[in-house]
Amino acid sequence: MIEVSNIKKHYGKTLALKEVSLKVEKGEIFLILGPNGAGKTTLIKIILGLLFPDDGRVILPERCVFGYMPEENVGKPDWKVERYLKFIGELCKIEKETLYKRLYFFLEKFGLKDKRNAKIKELSHGMKQRVKLIQALLITPDILLLDEPTSGLDPIGKIEMRK
Repeated sequence: MIEVSNIKKHYGKTLALKEVSLKVEKGEIFLILGPNGAGKTTLIKIILGLLFPDDGRVILPERCVFGYMPEENVGKPDWKVERYLKFIGELCKIEKETLYKRLYFFLEKFGLKDKRNAKIKELSHGMKQRVKLIQALLITPDILLLDEPTSGLDPIGKIEMRK
């Protein structure tokens, strides 16, 4: 469960979030919709603990494992896909055998097996989105937070991402 109560956040004089409250129960899928600049990414980063609110609180389950797909591009552009994802898995202290099984499962599932040795900068936008999704799923998260997962994708890419 995620509970957000009366979150406020300013960036200088700009009010990014004004008394935002929400509750998401286990097993629910929850979408945050709004125009650019509405504070969606700010709220996600507050839930993750990457930013701190000026006021309000976030209540999360104890020992919660997050999978996070950021809006921004990932990794170093010259890194190869497989190297980047292994690096993420190692950072998360995933046992090597488990990491490799999960990594190759997701590369196959998301159609990136043939791109595993490609540099991140050589990938299309849609392929980069898939790499970010794999990054979020590698650790078997309790809570999955996806920031703009279909942003910049063509109609077919959006359908594939939703699947």
